[in-house]
Amino acid sequence: MGGTQLKIGRLIRLMLSICACLYFLTSPIFALQKTSSVTIHFENSDKDTQLALWQLPEGQTLPELETLFEKTDAELTRQYPQVSTVTVPKGETKLVLSNLPVGAIYYVREAEERLGVRSLAPFILKVDTDDDQAVYTKKAKAQKRGSYPFVKVSAQGGSLEGATFEVWKQTQKQLQPVIKGSSRYLLTSSKDGSFMARDLPFGSYVLKEITAPKGYLLSKKTIPFEVTDYSEKQAPVKVVNQPKIPPRIEIPYTGNAIMILVVLLGFALFTLGVYLVRRNG
Repeated sequence: MGGTQLKIGRLIRLMLSICACLYFLTSPIFALQKTSSVTIHFENSDKDTQLALWQLPEGQTLPELETLFEKTDAELTRQYPQVSTVTVPKGETKLVLSNLPVGAIYYVREAEERLGVRSLAPFILKVDTDDDQAVYTKKAKAQKRGSYPFVKVSAQGGSLEGATFEVWKQTQKQLQPVIKGSSRYLLTSSKDGSFMARDLPFGSYVLKEITAPKGYLLSKKTIPFEVTDYSEKQAPVKVVNQPKIPPRIEIPYTGNAIMILVVLLGFALFTLGVYLVRRNG
């Protein structure tokens, strides 16, 4: 009996030791998961506002706001897959975000699906330990926009219909396709060859042909252009296509056959002439 109690006592002490170790090992982990809340304040709006929050990696140099702004929602999500969206109903002037990890950093802007022209300026949100943390949104500056005219022509003269182009934005580091709605911005030349890149923010762009007019070669030349205050009123830029070269018809070499026919014809005429001379003689 005494031996059994001794074993039970040892077992209890062992379990207590294990629990103590687990407590000290796991408490730092729970400490890292401390959360906080943030209140975002808005001006009164007559429509719903949908925000997207992309969690940026901690311990790294933060990307510039301009670099993030130039990316589409899909591109941001591919690069920063931890993303959440929240809707602020019309008339509401504040939004409370709860249970955010302390120290987490987010890039916040209006979601693209609701995008006509962004009314709020994007911002970086870093969650601190203060539950009274507040952020006041700012109105986005009105972005100047313009258009740019083109005309599709043949290298042999005349306008061309049915050419299709993609429009790409020239950023500081790379080219990015222009997105309208949820798809790439495409342009097609009309019957008189004209087409126009419309309603683009001021800046540098590139035109890429993706479908050539029927009977013409695809142009591999990219056309850079600049959207400005006066670009819409300038003369259309000509985009030239070369016609496809028709396959050459090979004519078989028949020189030897013709020579034989000429010789035979000459021999026949000579023979006929000899016959006629002898007959008349």
